[in-house]
Amino acid sequence: MTPEEIIELRGELSREEFAELVGVTPLTVYRWELDPSANESRRPQRRLLKRLREVAQTRDTPRLEPPRSIASTPRPVPKKNGHFHPGNLSAEAKEAFELIMAAQWHEADVVILQLFSSVDESDAVAGQVAQALMKLLWKNDVRGAFALLAPVIRQSDELGTELAGRLHLTAALLFSCPDGQIFSAGRVSSHVARAEKLLEEPDLIALLRVAELWAAYHFGDANLMARIREEKDHELVARSALVRRLLQEVQALETYLSGCVVDAIAQFEETIEAAFENDFPLVAVRATALLASVELFAATPVDEVQAKLKRARDTANLHRLEPGWVTLALEAAWAECLSRRGEFDECLEHLQRSRELARSAQWPPVELVYTWARVLYLTGDIVGLRNLPDKILVVSGGHRSTLTRSALTFAEALLNFSENLSLSANKFALAGELELECGTLPQLKSYAFSMAFYAATLNREPASATEYLRRAEQALERVPLYWTTAVLRLFKSVQAALDSRVDEAEQHVDAAETAFRRVADQAQCLLAARVRLMNAFLLGHDVAAEFEESDQAWEELGLEVPAPYRIEAVERLRDERYAYPRGQCATRDVVFSGAHLLAVYMNRLSVRGLSVAQILEELFDVTKDLLGIPDSCLTVEELTSTGVQTLFKTGPEPSAFIEFGDGLGRRFRLGLSASIPRDQYTALNLLTHVASLAMEATSLRASRSLARSVTYEDHTPVVIPGFIAKAEVTKRLVQEIQRLGNSRASVLIGGESGVGKEVVAHAVYSMSTRKNRAFVTFNCSAVPRELFEGQLFGYRKGAFTGATSHHPGVIRAADGGTLFLDEIGDLPLDLQPKLLRFLENGEVFPLGETHATKVDVRVIAATHRDLEQMVKEGKFREDLYYRLAVVSLEIPPLRERPEDIAPIAQHFIEQFEDENPPKLAQDAAERLRRHEWPGNVRELRNVIERSLAYTPLPKVLTAADLRF
Repeated sequence: MTPEEIIELRGELSREEFAELVGVTPLTVYRWELDPSANESRRPQRRLLKRLREVAQTRDTPRLEPPRSIASTPRPVPKKNGHFHPGNLSAEAKEAFELIMAAQWHEADVVILQLFSSVDESDAVAGQVAQALMKLLWKNDVRGAFALLAPVIRQSDELGTELAGRLHLTAALLFSCPDGQIFSAGRVSSHVARAEKLLEEPDLIALLRVAELWAAYHFGDANLMARIREEKDHELVARSALVRRLLQEVQALETYLSGCVVDAIAQFEETIEAAFENDFPLVAVRATALLASVELFAATPVDEVQAKLKRARDTANLHRLEPGWVTLALEAAWAECLSRRGEFDECLEHLQRSRELARSAQWPPVELVYTWARVLYLTGDIVGLRNLPDKILVVSGGHRSTLTRSALTFAEALLNFSENLSLSANKFALAGELELECGTLPQLKSYAFSMAFYAATLNREPASATEYLRRAEQALERVPLYWTTAVLRLFKSVQAALDSRVDEAEQHVDAAETAFRRVADQAQCLLAARVRLMNAFLLGHDVAAEFEESDQAWEELGLEVPAPYRIEAVERLRDERYAYPRGQCATRDVVFSGAHLLAVYMNRLSVRGLSVAQILEELFDVTKDLLGIPDSCLTVEELTSTGVQTLFKTGPEPSAFIEFGDGLGRRFRLGLSASIPRDQYTALNLLTHVASLAMEATSLRASRSLARSVTYEDHTPVVIPGFIAKAEVTKRLVQEIQRLGNSRASVLIGGESGVGKEVVAHAVYSMSTRKNRAFVTFNCSAVPRELFEGQLFGYRKGAFTGATSHHPGVIRAADGGTLFLDEIGDLPLDLQPKLLRFLENGEVFPLGETHATKVDVRVIAATHRDLEQMVKEGKFREDLYYRLAVVSLEIPPLRERPEDIAPIAQHFIEQFEDENPPKLAQDAAERLRRHEWPGNVRELRNVIERSLAYTPLPKVLTAADLRF
């Protein structure tokens, strides 16, 4: 098909909708539509061409039908006089939505029932929408929410603006859910576009972004997730704690997909704890499942992952969450844990039950395939492996087609790996390339390319092996994963053995085995031991007896040694190699032997994704191996202000030390025996330097990219004196202030305590034409009631007892300039008419005077109180309120403008430490961004000042240095 034919066939459908219809990604559609001469142009082939022709014959787009499993759908709400009431939400409807946003589920349920019984049709519809929203955010009841929304979606144009906006928002969240009968990325985009025109509240806009991000993830487009987060970052803020956690959860997922594994784990953990504390069960369970899928490929032991999963499973049962993709993701991680622990029979039973979950949701269980295929492969169930695609395809339902193809291609490659080695390398590579097109399961991409490298190595295809190794390392550079790195090292050891690189082969196996022991992966430990024997055999050692013992160990665990690892296959591989005659073996000198071995050690220390503690543990293991003497004296210690803390130790007390640091203020030392050879001592000096660099990179690595700056110096725009504006909402505030420069109108500044109302007031003053005149501040909450009038309006000598001299009062003191009335909400009610007269006439009557005094004063007032509510309650004069609020400026709390936090923090650092102030590390900036800040800027200032009170000050302030 030509590009023109495809464009014509697509018609009015978006690329997303057309891609979903055909079963490809939007990027593929875009490439089809390019001019054939373009480098990125592609043409549909075979299966896809057939699918396009089918679409051309039908010329019909699929319509959403109610899921067959929904037993009954509520009848459409009847309309009075043929129409719904337009206008805003009723007080009861607003209360229902507010309770949902506050996660007060049971209270919201009561109000929703009242809405259902209302005679007002709009209230009844609002009840359906609110209940659908609550089902989605609380119970994960996707089909129940659909049953509620389906009857009213088509009537949205007849609803009031506020209700229609919330209806489209709820629909966007609904269609982003991974249910085979409901999910539709195209419909998410459609409802988001309509909701954006109707909604203004930041919390609701943030929920639209949540829907878009989840739709992109489930559609299988990590690049689209990154673009949404980058382009709409200023909208990823919210006041509601529930919405903030929903945002943080999906942002943590995108952070992982972008390659920042350590940051993502920290974000997930914070989200999970907050969700458990605040009764957000769906967020807690789903975030735990996602975290587990990351940690199983990171450096987290299996027992720790299982403990988190058990807590999430108990929570799901306690709150009776509806089964669906969330449950499927949870059970997929549990199955992987079982496989790592060597409980293969239980794992297979669990996988079968999990498949039924996927079948009920009609959602492709891609997460199950890799675990299932590996377990069948390790247990020698070749028939089960051959039949696996049939079990998965019956569930696929047309969604996640590329990811499903990737997973099934991987399973087919494992089958070939056992039966036909020559075909498996290309199959593994194809699985990796298919995942690369999506980018939503990066752990599987690097694993597939690692297997392709190993298959090509065993098949003695050096060119292919080199290319697949490059692709695997590239994938791990993009998303560093501890477990997969260990797998790749294990396979690299065989390549080194085939090339007679003895020391390198041994070190790769040691590194892999150490990693598998650390995460308690029994099956991989067994495989590493098998590969060690293979390497020894390839290098000419007689290890026949050891092979028999290994066979027994595999059998005891219920496993069958895969064909490429059996003695017969290794014999064929050795006979092809001819590097050593039979019976002659390559030996390794225990003394350090050169650059090859040193390079292996350096690689072990520089694996991305390790924490500082894990790097130090790796240095300890590497040093033990390099010394080559069992129980030799060796310690790794941290030097603190209170003394020496031993982190790792073996053997007697050391007598020589190599000191090193993490580049950020922490100091460590490696303790050794003074009798070690000079070349080993030199090598250890180099390795401690590598460890230092690795720890520094770990601490400073940005959340988005390693290349991102550590500090925020280059983007702390101080647009007006004393005011920092990085977030979009504060930039708009600055623009409003700048436009007030030529005005003398009164200004009322609102906002929570500690947001910086006085700073904004001074900014308004400094940008005005009165900036060179007086700026007088008067705090209405700090003056005793009996002194209030005299301090504000002034008094003559003798006007009252104690008035021993004239006092002009703050209003006359500000004549010609600006008066800032802070906490105006505390102004006594009986004095409010006098202030109003001054504002209207520019006259003041000091106590004891008989004539008014004219003054020219601009008034700026500020309060943390809700003055409109005080007016309704009779606690503040309405006429005074309107006279003060000629111009209203609302300062958002710090939690709603996270982009401002790091620049403000750096500003305070430089304010408190004017000589050599430390810089703010990225992990510290992220920690500050994730804090709730109930005290706003005032609290942030206190945290920075407290953190800098402790000496010695580091050059870079990290998260560990912050004192909350």
